Amino acid sequence: IFYPISIAINKRWGHRNITHSLILWGPIMFLGYKFFKPVYYISLGALSHMFLDMWNITGVGLFKPLTDKIFVMANKKFRMKVGGRSEYIFILILVSIVSVQYIIFKKRNWL
Repeated sequence: IFYPISIAINKRWGHRNITHSLILWGPIMFLGYKFFKPVYYISLGALSHMFLDMWNITGVGLFKPLTDKIFVMANKKFRMKVGGRSEYIFILILVSIVSVQYIIFKKRNWL
C-alpha cells in the first residue's frame, strides 16, 4: 500500500530526510491520536524506526528541514551497521517490548 507513496517521497526528499523528522511525525501522531487511531499507531512505528536509525552509523536528522544536524545515540564504536546482526537483535527487542505492552494494555482495557 505504501510503496508507491514511499517511492514518490524518496524521489522528492530522499531517504532519512523529512521522513525521519519529528517535524513530520509529531503532528501526524497528534492528529492520529485525536482523530484516527490507526494513523497514530503507524506514527508510533515511524518513531521507533527513527529511534533505531539513531543507533546506526549515519544517524538521523530529527529536525529536518529546520536544521541539518544529525542525531546519534552513541559514539561510532557502539553504533550498528544497517542490516547487521545487532540491528535485527535491536528490532526484536523493540517488537518484544511493544508486544508485551499491547498485551498488558489489552488486559486492562486501556486500548
